[in-house]
Amino acid sequence: MKNSKSMKVSFVGVGRCGSNIAQYLYRQDEHDFDYVCINTDDALDRINNDLQTKLRIGRAIVSGNGCEGDAELGRLAAEADRGSIKLAVGDADVVIICAGMGGGTGGGATPVIAQLALNAGAKVIVLAVMPFEFEGERPLQARVAVGNLSSEASCIEFCNDKLIEVLGGQATMEDAYIALNDWIGKASARLISRLEMGEQLWQEQNDCPFISQWKS
Repeated sequence: MKNSKSMKVSFVGVGRCGSNIAQYLYRQDEHDFDYVCINTDDALDRINNDLQTKLRIGRAIVSGNGCEGDAELGRLAAEADRGSIKLAVGDADVVIICAGMGGGTGGGATPVIAQLALNAGAKVIVLAVMPFEFEGERPLQARVAVGNLSSEASCIEFCNDKLIEVLGGQATMEDAYIALNDWIGKASARLISRLEMGEQLWQEQNDCPFISQWKS
């Protein structure tokens, strides 16, 4: 993406998972993206101070502990700060939204943010990180969150369970997070390249071994 001159791209990390991935990619400095982190809790204050845009949403609705897994609070937080979100996303041609869809902020705020970006005229791609099946109600909450996305938004699901299968039994959680971050960076760059070439967004599952579903 360093040689991209035709499209302005905003990479928006939502919630703790998405914000951590956005911060990782920003530090790698391999992609010509504008980075935005959106969250509801105090963890946002610990994100790299050099990051271009950090937006704390829902201050009047949630405490410093964020949504604590409540997606409805995440939705309300985003609705309460629609104007600030519009400004943060800006005039991007493409908005890539990355979020852990089983979380309160990621699952609740992402559909609102995606719709706001669509309303602004951007092409929207949601990179949905899906929780492990052992995480209680979070997988179901993630499926509901994906279902709440506008039909106009493209969505690619990254499956944590498949990630562990691909990395093998000796992989640590840190190994898994680094692999996820790297693959999301590669996927984002590949998606933008295909958009610029007028190609189909996603061509085959071999583009990433732990994608479970995608909708262009």
